[in-house]
Amino acid sequence: MHQVPNETMKLIPLQPSPPIPSPVSTLLSTNNSLAQDLLWISKQQQQHPSTLSHPLKNTIRV
Repeated sequence: MHQVPNETMKLIPLQPSPPIPSPVSTLLSTNNSLAQDLLWISKQQQQHPSTLSHPLKNTIRV
């Protein structure tokens, strides 16, 4: 019974240390993905400004 908590306690100290560098990489990856999405959206809007930039106006006109 005492061995199980000891093993878990051994694993717990190992968990806090590795996640320190990982959040940075995850944040960078998410920021990069978001930036790429925004760039793609902006490109799509430039290609079709009438449909994407003013969808409400198009619906109102119809």
